[in-house]
Amino acid sequence: MGRMGNRIRETGEQLSGALAGKYAPLIGALGGAAIGAGGSVLGNVVTGQADEKGPGRIALEALGAGGLGALPGFAGGRLAKQQQVLKKTGVALSPLEKALYTAGQASAPLSSVTYGGLGGLIGGGIANTAGMVGVPGMQSNYIDPESYGSSNSPGARYKQTTGTAGISNYQR
Repeated sequence: MGRMGNRIRETGEQLSGALAGKYAPLIGALGGAAIGAGGSVLGNVVTGQADEKGPGRIALEALGAGGLGALPGFAGGRLAKQQQVLKKTGVALSPLEKALYTAGQASAPLSSVTYGGLGGLIGGGIANTAGMVGVPGMQSNYIDPESYGSSNSPGARYKQTTGTAGISNYQR
């Protein structure tokens, strides 16, 4: 059992090293996109705005957040890939260079959240524009209290006709 456990661990380390080296930028970009888009949708659900927004608007916000959130994830993956290449070639890094590589990789998820928030704002702006021109699914699903005739209360539905102008309800 001991030898088998060591063999599994060694195989796992080889596999993770190969994935981290070759596919690190792709994995980082997908992770950053998932952080950005997931954060956008989660934010809409937690704050209760998902009930007010159309599905197209939520999708555009998530698309914008995911698109911009992928950028720092990709950059962090590139740093990991470069570090793997430098290790394999035997290039020694100074402590400052190691610290910069580590800080760059560590800040990628937080940067993905920040860029994802910015992407959500851009996606929301695109959805606003689409809602203004009447694209289905982009309009908000709430009643604007300041809009004329938007309320369903009897007072708002009552429209006085021109023929009875100046006559109160008691004189009719």
